[in-house]
Amino acid sequence: MWKSMFEFAPDEEAKPDPQYRPLAGLGRGAMALIGVAAVMIVVEGVQGWRLYGSVTAFLAGQGPSPDDLIAAADNLIGLAVVSLLLGLPAIVVFLMWFWRARLNAELLGGPESQRMRRGWTIGGWFCPIVNLWFPCRIMLDIYRTSSDRPRMGAVVGVWWIFTAVNYAIQVGARFVGGDPLTALHTYFVLGLIQIPIALVAAALCALIIYRISRWQDARSPLVGVGSVQEVGLGADGA
Repeated sequence: MWKSMFEFAPDEEAKPDPQYRPLAGLGRGAMALIGVAAVMIVVEGVQGWRLYGSVTAFLAGQGPSPDDLIAAADNLIGLAVVSLLLGLPAIVVFLMWFWRARLNAELLGGPESQRMRRGWTIGGWFCPIVNLWFPCRIMLDIYRTSSDRPRMGAVVGVWWIFTAVNYAIQVGARFVGGDPLTALHTYFVLGLIQIPIALVAAALCALIIYRISRWQDARSPLVGVGSVQEVGLGADGA
């Protein structure tokens, strides 16, 4: 399994895995961890803006002491570390879910239903340039194949737009220029702008995970596994 997950160019003749893998558990785990990561973005953004306010007040002779500023900066760094430690499991669990959903989609719709090779399911996120659209394309194929009726998958496109903008803000914030105070102001303003964008991206990602998990597990009896009740999801449509 792990070898094929990181194999960027698997054999074109690879056959669908005959074993269906329920998504309910991984889906719930991914949604929970993504939610926690989104909350940490909010906390970091608010704390960063408060630090900026303290810095400007200090420079105007009206703010806290230097020790208070150092303590506030240390708190922000601590939040960043915690956010990173919580974000890594979210990434790992999401990719595990993504890989399993991709295999299930190929099983449900056949190899021709997926435009990208299996290896790109993981590799597409990490390869420069192609990571701008490969993951979205793979998710769209999974989304359309998982449902038992035709769907456009517009929610996937909207999710990817917000995800890309969120990533662009994260990268851009690290290249702000100007004098130190202006750069600090720009950095924390971008952090505040990122909050609603990241929350929307997280909410849409959770919605997509929920729908695909429910659709695939509801169709699982068609590929020889247990009933919908056994995998713990309802059979109602989205």
